[in-house]
Parts: sequence; C-alpha cells; structure tokens
Amino acid sequence: TRAVGSETEVQILVQHAITLLEEIRSSDVIYTERDGDLFKVKIWNAGLPADLLARSLEGYSLDQPSFGRANRERQAIFEESWDAEQQGVPSSAVYRAVAFQPFFQDGEMTSVLIMASRTLSRWSERDRGIFQAVGQSLDLALDRARQTRTVTAQRDALDARTQELAAQTQQLEDSTRELQAFSYSVSHDLRTPVRHMTGFLQLARTALDGRLDERSAHYLDVVEQAGGQMNTMIDALLDLSRAAQRTLRPRVIDLNQMVKQIQTTLLPDQQSRHVQWDVPALPQVWGDWDALKQVLTQLTENALKFTRTRDPAVIRVRAEDQGEVWKICMQDNGLGFDPRYQDRLFNLFQRLHSDKEASGTGVGLATVRRLVLKHGGRVFAEGQVGEGATFGFTLPKGSPAVQPTR
Repeated sequence: TRAVGSETEVQILVQHAITLLEEIRSSDVIYTERDGDLFKVKIWNAGLPADLLARSLEGYSLDQPSFGRANRERQAIFEESWDAEQQGVPSSAVYRAVAFQPFFQDGEMTSVLIMASRTLSRWSERDRGIFQAVGQSLDLALDRARQTRTVTAQRDALDARTQELAAQTQQLEDSTRELQAFSYSVSHDLRTPVRHMTGFLQLARTALDGRLDERSAHYLDVVEQAGGQMNTMIDALLDLSRAAQRTLRPRVIDLNQMVKQIQTTLLPDQQSRHVQWDVPALPQVWGDWDALKQVLTQLTENALKFTRTRDPAVIRVRAEDQGEVWKICMQDNGLGFDPRYQDRLFNLFQRLHSDKEASGTGVGLATVRRLVLKHGGRVFAEGQVGEGATFGFTLPKGSPAVQPTR
C-alpha cells in the first residue's frame, strides 16, 4: 500500500501487486481488462506457461465459470482443487488453486486480478487475507488513478480552453485596435471628401444663382441630401466606435430624472404632434449615466420616429424587478416589425423599414446593444407589423445600496 500510495499509472500499480503476490506465494499472477465482451490479459509475470498466455490473450467471457462467479459475487473468490477441464481452460491444468479479485466501475466489472498456485490445493486464511488486502489496496489505487486521469483530462481541457480564450482575447484586442484605426479614418479621411463635396456644392449654387433650371436644381438637391446622409452615417459610426471604447463609471442613477431630461431634449420633435406619455415611477439603477442616457435617448427617438403616422402616438416606459436584474421597456403604438426578423434589429446596418416609412442609419440599435452588453445586460425587441413594438434591455443590480423608487 505504501509503494502504490502516490502512483497513478495503472500498469505500474498492477505490476506492484503482481510482484508482491509472486514473492509471497511463488504464484503466477495475471491482470485482465475488459475489451468488449472479453477479459484479456494485459500484465503477467514471467513464469506464465506460453500456451496459457496465448489463451489469456484471446480473452475470457463471463461464460467462463470463475469469471461469471466473480461478476455475480462482486468480491474475491477462491477456487480450490482447480479443475482445468471443467473451467474450460485446459492449458491451466498445471495449477491446483486459483483466486480471482474483480474490480468494478459504475457497477460493471472492468478488470480481474488472478493468482494461481501450482503447489497449494487449498488457500489458507493467511493466503486469503494477503490476496484480499492486496486486491483492496489495488482497487483503491486504481480508483485514485481513474480520478487522477479525470482531473488531468479536465485540467488539460481547461488549459486548452484558457489558451483558446487567450487567443480570442488577443483577437478582440486586435479588433479593438482596428476599430480605433477605423474610427480615426472615419473622423478624418471620410469627412474631408464629404466636406469638399458640400463646400463645392454651395459654391456651385452661388456661381449659378439664377441660371439653374428646375432639373439641375433638383440634381444639386439630391447631392446635398446625399452629403447630409453621409455625415449622419459618419456620426453614427463614430458613436458606435466610442461606445466600444467607453470606460464605464457606474453610480446610482434615478431613471425618472433621466427620462424627464430626455423628454425635454426631444421636445421640439413633439411640438407639432400629439404624443401621450405613460411613465409610472421608475427605479434607481446602477450604471454609467452617459451610456444609459444614450441608450434611452436612442430608444425614445426610435419610438417617436416610428409613431409619426399615429394620432395620438403612445409611448410607455416600464421597469420590472426581475430579482437580480431590472427589465427596462420602451413600448410604442407605431409601425411595428415582422417578428421573424427581430434578431437582426440590433445588428449593424440592419433596417426593416424603407426610408419612406422611417429614416435611419441602422447603427443606433447596434450602439444600444454594445452599451448594454458593457453593463452586463442584454437587449430584446418584440413587435408585430402595424401593431407597435417594444424595445428594451436588462440591467444587473450592481450595487446593494440601490433601492426601487416608490
């Protein structure tokens, strides 16, 4: 037992047991393992007869009487006055007594240690005790070896996963650097040609003042609108880039105050419309003020945009306590959308409505998603065509000091 106390290799453990039994009783010892429906010898001592070794390499089934008995009784068995013909193993006729120690895993016999004596016809109590003690020690050692292999495999899998995560982290860092470079390119390289285009457009209007026919004037208007759309797209992409690089500074935030500020900021968009707001008391939450304000502003602007054809436009803001998170919802009675495509809404440049129905860049909701993910939450959308939509997000309760406002 001391010899195998720290060993985890099955072959070495079994060899220790074989050597010990061989020295104590000058016995032949073999160790068989299950291979399909047969138990085939894997380790044996040098004195094993060649014809018996060949038979043992072929394997024994549970139909062999002693193997079947060991499987049934699930403990060491001792066969005395060994009858090789009756046992179905004629090549074992040199032995007079044989002992079998079965080993089990998950209820199934997986291996058997066998000790055979050429001189003894009966096993003494001392012989039985030694064989059982060796068998029990080997059983414990084999179990420990299996557990060690399992732990090692799990550790190797964890190491592989760690390496994979490290590679993914490196890829993410590379992507972040590429995004930063892209942001610089957008803010400097793309704005310049657009600025030149709109500047020369104004010069052309001035130079041709009074000499433009209706068609030419329309062409210049189209170019000017395209330049404006390009500038809007550049601003949206820059917002998305900043959202990815933003460092959050979380604190306690009163959503009631934030929503009121957003309503005031967007008041000009409501003056020529009939907008009904339904905003009950909202909770205090834990998050970055600027980031969450950008999220709620984008969702509010979307609600106002997609309810332009409604009179009245109804916008509801709700907060639901879901235990570990707050669920914040912005519901409207606007155009809605086909729910089959709801997973696309928060992807970059994905739009489900034409410019005639509602203008947009397809970047705003992607920015919302990125900011919410940085808070550890998730985004969602529900809707039906012509029946309005609900956009929202979850927000983890990051600080125990945050309590709902009643």
